[in-house]
Amino acid sequence: MWGRDVRMKKCTRRRKRHERYGSFGLAAVAVLICVGWVSGQTVEAQSLRDKRVSIHMKAKTFNVIAARLMFKYDVPIGFEQSTLDNDLVPNVYDIETKLPINPKYMGDVEIPSFSREVPAEYLLTIDLENARLEDVMDSLVSQMRNYQWTINDGVVNIFPKEGRDPRLADLLDRKVDEFLYGKGQPIDSIQPKIVFYLPMFQIFLDEYEIGTDNGSTALECESRGDHNVCAGDRGVNDAIMLKNVTFRELLNRITRIKRGGWALRIERSRRYDQDHEFLSLRM
Repeated sequence: MWGRDVRMKKCTRRRKRHERYGSFGLAAVAVLICVGWVSGQTVEAQSLRDKRVSIHMKAKTFNVIAARLMFKYDVPIGFEQSTLDNDLVPNVYDIETKLPINPKYMGDVEIPSFSREVPAEYLLTIDLENARLEDVMDSLVSQMRNYQWTINDGVVNIFPKEGRDPRLADLLDRKVDEFLYGKGQPIDSIQPKIVFYLPMFQIFLDEYEIGTDNGSTALECESRGDHNVCAGDRGVNDAIMLKNVTFRELLNRITRIKRGGWALRIERSRRYDQDHEFLSLRM
């Protein structure tokens, strides 16, 4: 479930819980708080939809266009891959989720590795000047045959309209009791903390007998003195303290803090292991 309907159902459950125990005053307060919260989320989403973007790109990969939105315009993006695209080699909907360390890539300069060859039918074109982000996203996603988009928690979420993996839908709706991550800790360590130390994630993997892909792409590295510094070494600007959220909310709210994006997909097999599936999470 996506968007405003989910938030309203949460508020309704909270109100009914108070009414069940006779706390009508608390129920009324809960309704007011929930209405205010949902209204705030709606205003925030509308503000992002109205964000002005100029983008002129012809026959580019999804990674290049998503990077321009994330890096130059600070548009956070979450991507859930359709099963219909799992067997494509290379992965035409690959996405870099970390901001670059070199400021030249925060503007109109493309990162060369993002322009790798993909079949022509998966190349995307957008030619819009000072357009609303909503119009940009409509143009972009309309060229991605299996996808639709919305905004959740201030993050653009691109997800399947065809070929949605029910296991990923289940995972994204599952509850996370708590996730804590300290200010200044490296962004590259967020994904391993989720994959290896989040109990609900381990339960999910066990239930579906899925392995994990702990690969973490380094957007770029620079030599600084006697050592290299990579994009994933950048520390988060604020502490992350989340409780009683869905896994989707967890990914979106972490992304709001770290910036950039997230990507989730299930790979059907590996060359060295044809009998198992692997869940890939990029943060």
